[in-house]
Formats: sequence, structure tokens, C-alpha cells
Amino acid sequence: MSLIDSKAAFGIWCALMLGASGQDGALNSGDRLREETAARLREFSKNNNMGGPRRPISPELNAVNSTVLENLGAGDLEKMSLDDPVLKSAYVEVFLRSWGAFKQLEPPQELALADMRRRGEAVSTMLLKLISENQENRIEDAILIRIEHLDTVRIEPFLEYARRLLRERTQTMTGEAAGAAAYILARHGTKEDEALFEEVIKVRPYVKYTFTKELNVMRARLNPKPEVDPGPRPERREIPSTNVGSIASPAKDAENHHHKDEGDTLSRTKPWFIGGLILVVLLGLYRLLRNGRRGNSA
Repeated sequence: MSLIDSKAAFGIWCALMLGASGQDGALNSGDRLREETAARLREFSKNNNMGGPRRPISPELNAVNSTVLENLGAGDLEKMSLDDPVLKSAYVEVFLRSWGAFKQLEPPQELALADMRRRGEAVSTMLLKLISENQENRIEDAILIRIEHLDTVRIEPFLEYARRLLRERTQTMTGEAAGAAAYILARHGTKEDEALFEEVIKVRPYVKYTFTKELNVMRARLNPKPEVDPGPRPERREIPSTNVGSIASPAKDAENHHHKDEGDTLSRTKPWFIGGLILVVLLGLYRLLRNGRRGNSA
């Protein structure tokens, strides 16, 4: 009995020691992980890899009452100049509130979108000035991402804006601004923009994930894979039918073919058979006549 108790006590002591050593190891691993993470954050902060803070909306737009925007009619928008802060705010609401290609808009935004399209290319200069005054905030992001759906303006000036953003604000741009610029260039940029993407990925690890995805989109668009030729199609053979609206079965076709072959054989052999019979009959008659003559002469 005492032997069993001593063994049990020894086993419990070993388990406690292993558990204590494992806990110390886990704590040490956690400390090391925290130190590595802090070092990476310090490196990012040193190189401005995380970008600057999001900036507020420009004062002239921030001063516009949202109630005024909701009560605007088509005639009110038509009378306003492109320098009017209320008109600018109405246009901004279109980009901020839409989903995809200006879908699910409320009536006030539908009216503002129609007014934008009515003015045509004249809106482009105003929108470019608007995003220049609202860098690193949601207005810049929304316009760059959705400008492709405003089919009444040329997209090239906005592509050039996105390129300048990536070149001049490489180390200070927020992740959202970088993503918006990458989005429009990936879908409408040129072959030369690939090198720009690769350079940004190299110096800004913080945006590597987003830029790698958009770079793949750009390359797939600029270098589409050729369609694989499936080769010549096999000739289609029609199955003859015995009756209208029905198709003969293979077994029935084989049986009909067999009977047809037998009929053809009989039709080929029948004249010879008849000729042979006639010849035999004539020979029999000839012998009978000859024997009859001999009997009469005797």
C-alpha cells in the first residue's frame, strides 16, 4: 500500500513540474511576440508606412446643412453654379451614398446625379478640385472609386490624379487613399502603371496586400489569356427512321438489313433456278419421246 502511494505522489510531483515549466515557456514566447510586434510598429512609424491620420472634410462642405440638400429640386440644382458649396455637397452625396454603379440612390441623389450628367465634361474640373481639397478623407476615396460610372466625363484626368497620389504621397497616404488610387488604375490604367504598383509595394509594406490584389486585376485585364480551341467537333450522323416521328432501334435495323440481304440473294438466284428446272423438264420429255419412238418402231 505504501509503495502505491509513493509512486502516485512522485507522478503528481512530475506533472506539476512539467506544467510549471510549460507555463514559463508560454509566457516567454508571448513576451517575445509582443517585443517583435512592437519593433515592427516602431519600424512602420519610423518609415511612415502606416500613413497619416484621416483628415476632416473641407470647411465649405462641412458648413452645408444636410436638410438643405434633402429639399433640393431639379430646378434648384440647375440654377446653381459649379462653385456653389451646396451644389458640390449635393454631388458629393451621390458618390458617398451609392453602391456600385450609382445604385440604390435616394431621390435627392438621383436628381443630383442627373444634374451632373446634364452638365457633362464641365463637372470634371470641379470634381478634381474637390478631391484635391479633401485629400485623405472619404470624399477623395469615394470619387476615385466611383468616377468610372459617371459616363459623361473623361476618366483620364482622374487616372493621372491617382498616379500623382501614389508618386507624391507614397509615404504619407492612408491605406484608404492608396486603395482607391490602386482600384481606379487597376481597371483603367496602362501597362506602365504596373511598375508604379511594384514600387509602392516595395516601399510601403503596409499596403502590400491591397496592391497585390489590384495588380493581379490589372495584369488579368492587360494580358488576357487566349481562349483554348476545343478542336473540330465530331460529325453528327442522323439515324434514319422507319416511320414518321419514330426512330428505328438498332436491333430492328439489323433484322431488316438481314431480311433485305436474303431477299436480294433470292432475287439474284431465282432466274437460274427456274432455268435449271426448265432444262430438266425438257430433257425428261426428250427421253420420253425418244423411248416412245423406239417402241413404235419395234
